[in-house]
Amino acid sequence: MNRARREHDDSSPVPTAVAVVASALTLVAGLRQSDYPTVLGRYSYFYAIFLATSLAGVLIAWWIAVDPGRSRRLSRRLKPVPWLALGIAVASTIAALALTMLEVDTTLGFLSRNQHVLLIGSVATASMGMIVLSAEQPRVAAVRCAQCAALPLVAVLAAEVTLRALARARDVGTLSPHQDAAPPPGEAVALGQMLRVSTEPRIVYELIPGLDVRFRGAAVTTNVRGFRGPEPAGPPTERTRRIVGIGDSVMFGWRVGDEEPYLAVLARRLREARPELDWQTVNTAVPGYNTVMQVETLKKHALDLEPDLVLVGFVNNDLDLPAFVRRKPDYLSLRRSFLRDFLNNVMTSGHRGTTLISTPFDDETWGHINDPQVVRSEYAQMIGFGPFEDALRELCALSESHDFRILVVSHDELPAYVRDTCESMGLPFVESADARRDYLLHTNTPESAAALQFSDKDPHPTALAHEITAGVILERLLADEVLVER
Repeated sequence: MNRARREHDDSSPVPTAVAVVASALTLVAGLRQSDYPTVLGRYSYFYAIFLATSLAGVLIAWWIAVDPGRSRRLSRRLKPVPWLALGIAVASTIAALALTMLEVDTTLGFLSRNQHVLLIGSVATASMGMIVLSAEQPRVAAVRCAQCAALPLVAVLAAEVTLRALARARDVGTLSPHQDAAPPPGEAVALGQMLRVSTEPRIVYELIPGLDVRFRGAAVTTNVRGFRGPEPAGPPTERTRRIVGIGDSVMFGWRVGDEEPYLAVLARRLREARPELDWQTVNTAVPGYNTVMQVETLKKHALDLEPDLVLVGFVNNDLDLPAFVRRKPDYLSLRRSFLRDFLNNVMTSGHRGTTLISTPFDDETWGHINDPQVVRSEYAQMIGFGPFEDALRELCALSESHDFRILVVSHDELPAYVRDTCESMGLPFVESADARRDYLLHTNTPESAAALQFSDKDPHPTALAHEITAGVILERLLADEVLVER
């Protein structure tokens, strides 16, 4: 009893303070919601792992703090460590290595991209260290911790090998179309659950027809063609003016409801402005499409709708690889984890199957790999300025043979090379940048800019920004009726 009293008297308040601070930080972290939640509708996959690791660390901290013996031993063994000098030495070493390699940006980029992995490793290492330093026999505790750490590592390696073997056994290199059924009505889904492999190699993937789901909090429905919104009402008449939009996630209406993308808003405003005509809009846009895929979609799936006008929604990544590609995996590659892909598929896109994989990522540029010399040949002819220009030329030829007009649209501002290309081909275009600036000038509140996009990490336009873009297009159509003449 006297020994217990001495241990309690000699114990330091530091372990308790560490446990309290760790608990508070974990609570604050748990209240944060990720921009792209996939776990419990609140956290991203990696953030959920980080929270679970942090919670384990908090439990260990309290396990030590409530026991005077463990607390005293931990405090005594940590006291002689020169923490400030150690921190300076580590920071100096990292800085020296970065400067020596002249790769400061690359080093910082690596740290930023892997921040969750580094945090998980730091929490796990600190937790193991607290257990070892608080034990009566640190060496025995260290061996046991190493054994405990080795077990999940062996399990992960075994799972990785097994998944590679299974993937090889059911090789989907033939890339036959994987016809996915639509998820149940009203279900909250990830992007991959709305997609299926296209039978057209230059379209790659498409939206599943007959969707009636919720995607990132917004209602999303598709018609029998797999286009967002209702099916066009039969063959066009003399009164019909049909506008077909080709684009990607912006025109599709990322995170906004079926009636909020600028194509849907434009149809309503045109009916109000020119009620004598039957205005119809068809939204063929799919998140992650580039310009080549957009024109191919029009050519293969929408020309029979006899459009009077085709709107081409342009954003800066329309020269890049699509969001998903079809590619036979390298089963021996060390640059890819089959286990991570499997977990990501289960957590975020279980209906996508194994025929689509996320676009390869370039660690140096922190973007998608878009070098035609690097990507597979079937995608090399879909990326870069050359294929983009060829797609626009093909679109111009289609407009001549099928008698429709073209209008290029930007929800913000077109790059100079796109404006130059449009002018050289005689393609009219509209930009929403001035209208967005006018809105900010007239409202002049700190919340104004935030009202036009969802967040800094998700710059997709909000419903309000779609309204602005629709207004810009409407003004141009009413001022230049040749765009919608029959």
